[in-house]
Amino acid sequence: MSDQSDERSASATSVNGSALPVFSPAWSDEMRWFFEVNGYLLIENVLTFEEIERYKAAADRVISEAGRSQVMGMIEADPAFTELMDHPVIFPIAIALLGPHIQVFGSTLISNQRESKFVQDWHQDGPITTKYRDLAYPTPLVQLRFAYFLTDCPDTNHGGLSIIPGSHKARTPMPDGIYEMPGVTVPILGKAGSVFAFQNALWHGGMPNQTDSPRITAHVMYSPIWVRPVKNHRYREEFKRGLTPVRRLLLGDNDDPTDVYRATPYGYNEDGSIRSG
Repeated sequence: MSDQSDERSASATSVNGSALPVFSPAWSDEMRWFFEVNGYLLIENVLTFEEIERYKAAADRVISEAGRSQVMGMIEADPAFTELMDHPVIFPIAIALLGPHIQVFGSTLISNQRESKFVQDWHQDGPITTKYRDLAYPTPLVQLRFAYFLTDCPDTNHGGLSIIPGSHKARTPMPDGIYEMPGVTVPILGKAGSVFAFQNALWHGGMPNQTDSPRITAHVMYSPIWVRPVKNHRYREEFKRGLTPVRRLLLGDNDDPTDVYRATPYGYNEDGSIRSG
């Protein structure tokens, strides 16, 4: 591996207290290979201090008004979160992994607090009725999630996520108790401003927050444009009018239902700009 590649990936010990590899924001062949093999990427220093503060303040408002720990449709809940739809660091990575013809499949804001006891069981992302793993083997990449850390998650007491690296390649559902075996699961730890990206088939589960500090993450999910977005594929006109052209297209909210089946549908260049064909 070249010196340049060594700078892109290093031990995460100094960053998040774990032995997981952590990547810098610059897209690389190493990132693609690692994602295909392990089903995830942990990327540091994605958000600036100003971005963290702005999104954290928006998250506090949304969570307080909603009165619950999880808010779906995050991008509609506060204008600040629309910036994450095509974030200049992450959006090109989404395009590199999913291809140019993508959309925002959904968005979710999560505030894991001690009193809320918000803990998710082990699962794979996707619909309840039809599992993505039933479509083909290996499970295809249909949904790509990016979780933005808006607060520090330095250890397992802060209510972070735990994963089984490489589990997206498993043909069968996860056996009961496998996650209790030593060395099987790995916690995802990191500083605010980091982003954790993972494949829909990667087995993951939440950990309880045993601290007095909420663990807040903002999630944006992408999918191919031919997949029906989660919850609702229509957005309020008032919301859409305030979006940039790129973000409007990313909603997948097109009035022409045949548009995604054309020979040359809209798409995005490597830098996230709109292209035709």
